[in-house]
Amino acid sequence: MTPAAETLAYARTAPRGEVKRYDADHFEFYLGEPFDAVVVDQVEFLTRHLLNN
Repeated sequence: MTPAAETLAYARTAPRGEVKRYDADHFEFYLGEPFDAVVVDQVEFLTRHLLNN
């Protein structure tokens, strides 16, 4: 596991990066509602940044 504060600090330096937080642990993102939420956010992010360049 990486330290949260350090990871967030690095993420904030990405020119078009966005930080999202979810109420789920690491393995919950593989199935169900947490997975669906992350996929929606990822598709929206990629659509916004790749189709508009």
